[in-house]
Amino acid sequence: MRQQTLASLLITLALAACGGGGGDSSGGTAPSPTPTPTPTPAPTPTPTPTPAQLVISKFETAQTHVLPEAGLTWKKSDGSEMGRLHLTAQRDTLVMVDLGAATPTRPMLEAWSNNAKLGQVALNTPDKLPVTEANGPAYASNRHSAILPADWIKPGVMLRVSADNYSASDYKKPEVGADIDFNMWIVPMYLFGANDTNTYPFSMVANPDKATFDELYAKWPVSRLNMKNHPLKRIDWPYIIVAPRNSGPAYKVENADQQKGGYDVMSAALGILSAIREANGESGTNSQHYAPLLMLGANGKYFGPGGGLGGGSRGTGDHHYGGVFIHEQGHAFGMPHAADGYKSGSYPYVNGSLLGSSWGYDLGRNTFLSPYLPQDVSGFKNCKTDTDRIKDAEGRCIKQDPMQGGSGDQAKGYRYTMFADFNAGVIQHYFEGNTTLDKDGKHEYDGGTIFIDKAFPTGYSRWDSIDKRRVTFTPATEKKGLWGFDNGLPSQRDVPVHTIIITHSLAGTTNASQIYPVLSYEGNLRRNVDPTVASQLAEIIPNTGKYPWYCHASGCDFTVRVTFKDGSMQHILLQGGMRSWFSPMGNTPASKLDPNDGNSFQVWGINVPGNKAISKIELLETPMAWNGIGNNPKVLISKTL
Repeated sequence: MRQQTLASLLITLALAACGGGGGDSSGGTAPSPTPTPTPTPAPTPTPTPTPAQLVISKFETAQTHVLPEAGLTWKKSDGSEMGRLHLTAQRDTLVMVDLGAATPTRPMLEAWSNNAKLGQVALNTPDKLPVTEANGPAYASNRHSAILPADWIKPGVMLRVSADNYSASDYKKPEVGADIDFNMWIVPMYLFGANDTNTYPFSMVANPDKATFDELYAKWPVSRLNMKNHPLKRIDWPYIIVAPRNSGPAYKVENADQQKGGYDVMSAALGILSAIREANGESGTNSQHYAPLLMLGANGKYFGPGGGLGGGSRGTGDHHYGGVFIHEQGHAFGMPHAADGYKSGSYPYVNGSLLGSSWGYDLGRNTFLSPYLPQDVSGFKNCKTDTDRIKDAEGRCIKQDPMQGGSGDQAKGYRYTMFADFNAGVIQHYFEGNTTLDKDGKHEYDGGTIFIDKAFPTGYSRWDSIDKRRVTFTPATEKKGLWGFDNGLPSQRDVPVHTIIITHSLAGTTNASQIYPVLSYEGNLRRNVDPTVASQLAEIIPNTGKYPWYCHASGCDFTVRVTFKDGSMQHILLQGGMRSWFSPMGNTPASKLDPNDGNSFQVWGINVPGNKAISKIELLETPMAWNGIGNNPKVLISKTL
């Protein structure tokens, strides 16, 4: 019992001690409570400052010319579009940015597409901006720059600048067009006994040297330049037939001194190139042809052409691949003489000059080309007193475009002067054309070339400027057969062929109707009409057949008969006869019988299979051939091989 009382007392004392002074003060002095310690606050972290964003105050690109982000557009006086120029896809590109007062550490130019980073390259500081030709004035002093690889240059690409000490800039979205493949075929013509010994060797003229090739690539806004000797190699003919020109009849030329006009043989050469293009189904494709002329005069010595001629995707002139060449192929792209274009409102800069054009750029040399006349050209010394030379407001002499007497305006070491930015746009449009929407929202195409393109199921593509991509081109026979079959494209490619080129004077001009020596090589075969097959003739009956307008292209009145050495024959009905346009059953118009009228003269080019040797070629008169050509048609021309 005493033990329980003692234990209870001890418990009571213990509880009183835990009470912390909760008892009566008269019961003695209670122990002081232990103060609650004040917690030490955690240190407030110093916020990391957000880096300032890089700002691109000026953004430019350069391939053949310096361009703003959106490219360049020119308007006519009525407000309609005259032309445009933008980046060409899949071509190395100089990019320049002005970053203002920023001092970026390790600045990088990033390329993005479809939310994926393509890569980045280091930006060069402004002091490393490319120099200007002939030690000319610097393009700028405040541009960081870098060259982006061709694979990154595509429609929809976005570019921005990043750095270690800044946040990345906003994206820039340069306007990018088609990736352009350009096939430039060289067809040397050795005429009137010219050969490798008495003129210039084939090895020298069949293709330009690498330096020339590189400069052409720098001047033309294309992705890939395929400049090659044509598969037929060369033409060696003892004569050529000149069509009616300058109010005179067609005639045969057997030496260059027999020309009645300085451009006569050149005009005939263009006709031959057209026939070759037609025969191979290349007329609408991404290709051009150029014929260097090697001729002999009456004295048996080399006779230079003294100029050039071009147009319609063809050109001809000398074998030097200099100013004449780039000028004539400019005509082949559809450019007029620039001063004439200015007068007619189809070229924007005064008298064919570059006054107002953006600066040019040569990627191969990493050099700017200014629109000012370089100090090292022969005409610079007196240019300020030359009344024909255009000057700017500060009195500086301005270059001329190569389409207007500008062939000598290039700095030393260059083969060609620069095109105006506008004419670079003409070249680009030659390949791209323009896409619009019809009332039903269907894409319609105007101009542009057909790309020979193995990446597409038909083997062909074209550029769609709305979708900004290549789309499949399917050959079709349009306009009821008026322009032939399958858009003029071949049914077989890269097979052995014989090319037969025929000239014929409906007026009966002496020596004008003949068959040139046959050209044999690997080329293309087109679909034709065989007038000995009734079912094929039924398809071209005017107005009722499957192709009711096939013979509306001036008639179906002539047939080529080819006899092979194995005894087999091939007949090909020719489009273009003795009728007026769209009058296949009409009378022969007077112009077709006038020896001085170009309508009386025809040049045809056809290909036949080259796996058999030819023994004879004949041009037959087969008027209104859809009615049948009979068993014994009249032979107009015959050539035995």
